[in-house]
Amino acid sequence: MNSNSEFRATEPQAVTSGHPKGWLSGLPKSLPWGAIGFLGVMAVALAVRVVRLDSVPANLTADEFGFIRLGWHILAGTGPGFFGFDDTPSPALGIYLIAGTMKLFGDGIIGGRMCPVLLSMGTLIAFFLLARERLSYLASLLAALLLATNVWFLHFSRTTWTNMNADLFAVAGALMLALALRKERWYYYAGAGVFAALGLYGYFSGRLLLFFFLAYLPFALFVHRDRARQILQGYAILVATCFLVFLPQIKPVVDNWDSFNRRPAAMSIFKVDTPYYGEASMGRIIVRQVVWAARGFILIDHDSVMNHGNYWPRYIPPGRGLLDAFARWLFLLGLVAAAWKWRQTALWWVMFLAPVLTIQVFSGGTPDAARGLIVAPFMFLFVGQGIDLLLGAGHWIGARVRGTSIGVAVALTGVAALFAEADVHEYFDWMNTPFALNARGPALAGKEFLLWKSLEQEAAREGRSTFDFPQWCRLQYENGTTDAVVGNLCNDTAPEQDPRCAETSAKSALERDEQRLSDIDDISAALKKYHDKYGLYPSTADQMQPLCIYPQRGAGCKLREFLQPLPREPRSSSTCFGYSYRCASDGQSFTLYAVMETGSMGGWLCASVPPQFAGVQHLYCASGP
Repeated sequence: MNSNSEFRATEPQAVTSGHPKGWLSGLPKSLPWGAIGFLGVMAVALAVRVVRLDSVPANLTADEFGFIRLGWHILAGTGPGFFGFDDTPSPALGIYLIAGTMKLFGDGIIGGRMCPVLLSMGTLIAFFLLARERLSYLASLLAALLLATNVWFLHFSRTTWTNMNADLFAVAGALMLALALRKERWYYYAGAGVFAALGLYGYFSGRLLLFFFLAYLPFALFVHRDRARQILQGYAILVATCFLVFLPQIKPVVDNWDSFNRRPAAMSIFKVDTPYYGEASMGRIIVRQVVWAARGFILIDHDSVMNHGNYWPRYIPPGRGLLDAFARWLFLLGLVAAAWKWRQTALWWVMFLAPVLTIQVFSGGTPDAARGLIVAPFMFLFVGQGIDLLLGAGHWIGARVRGTSIGVAVALTGVAALFAEADVHEYFDWMNTPFALNARGPALAGKEFLLWKSLEQEAAREGRSTFDFPQWCRLQYENGTTDAVVGNLCNDTAPEQDPRCAETSAKSALERDEQRLSDIDDISAALKKYHDKYGLYPSTADQMQPLCIYPQRGAGCKLREFLQPLPREPRSSSTCFGYSYRCASDGQSFTLYAVMETGSMGGWLCASVPPQFAGVQHLYCASGP
């Protein structure tokens, strides 16, 4: 790239129109005060991530123990290759990062959760640097503090999921792109290409990073028309670098194309059953998706939309939006200010709106906070813009009323600190509630971790994909947890230990059908009691599964609070199977399925028949509410 171009982008301090002048504006630029402020915010961010990391949350979701299990396999040398795939399936990079922190910090819960901790810290550092490209030091610092302590972002920073890597790659890539345009150096374009490729290696939402960067190209060409040729050359470097870095993974992806796209295909809005929330035509469904995505991520709706998506109760406390009240109003104010300065903030807009209008609109269960986590840092850039606007107003008034600019800066800092502290307390209080732990199901209870760890690590050393489930079941029976084991898995192991199986197997087909109807009524009543208490039904994300697969992990296990013991479906064979259960993605409706042996009880009484039951002659369904 030509480093001698006559064009030079305005330096960050000059771009921002409003922040206090004089000693206050010079304070952060003079060491050690600038470093102390930045290091202080980073220290707070790290502290709220590592405190009680092994006990909050107190259980491990199915995704968490799945990722940790694969980490043990990698450490034992029996896991997928570096260019292989995890169970989701995504490229194995995310699992190797988890295995790395388990190697450094121990192979338990802390070791697994340190991976998102470090990824989120990297995201915060890149965020601050990206914010400084357009915002004042104080606005960037306060925005970083509010992002670090935001309940939504903090929650994903402490849980062993892989979606935090998409945030780091997105923010770092956007930073490289911003630096490339300002400093006109080819290696920044190459850096953006590296992060675009890492997005392809990472969590699903990061797969589109290259396209998000390309979506910014028309704006870059318009704003910097005198450098169009250089920018096009830079983007060529970006794309070529992305291709070269991802090249080793291309053949495994092509060879496993259907598997690689299995989860995105399953989430596709074009695969949902219709009517979808009352809409039958795809055009109306898309319009509805746009409205709900806007409500969740732009208007920050904190009412009905919070109970709408697949797993909202797992991601943020009930009755709140993605941002607290202070950040929400700063965000909305920042949107207006950034729209006025769209030439300077076009990159922010693209990196915020592109994921919302693609990932959210074209996937089911919108708005979804897990798939939407990639936009969180870019939302807080607008929060920082709102802070800068208020600082600018304080400076304007301060030119007429002495001391106003300093007062506004101090007040904003104080209020930001108060809301940051409140958000942290809210997160820990929420994570200690039975409601939050139940919403994370299916999950592994903390007290079960050591037993599960010993069995899984033994399987990893022996090269088995997982431990033998009968071994787990035998230990559960030995520990006296027979009544907690509901479903087909443990019942297959020792059905003779459950007298209910032997008792029902002797009944006639008609008697077993009558028992099924009675059981369905009992389970429906328990589900409604559960909903009355917790505000939603146990979630299966609109997928069908046995009501309670095995202890602490299957949807519906918590119904034992209202129905003890949970009924087991009577079968004429020696195995008792659990009733099948499906909860809609909004958590406000459910369907129970029972396969009848005779036609006298009715059949095919379902609004839609799951593929697993296609061809079944006598399928009985009960729905609620």
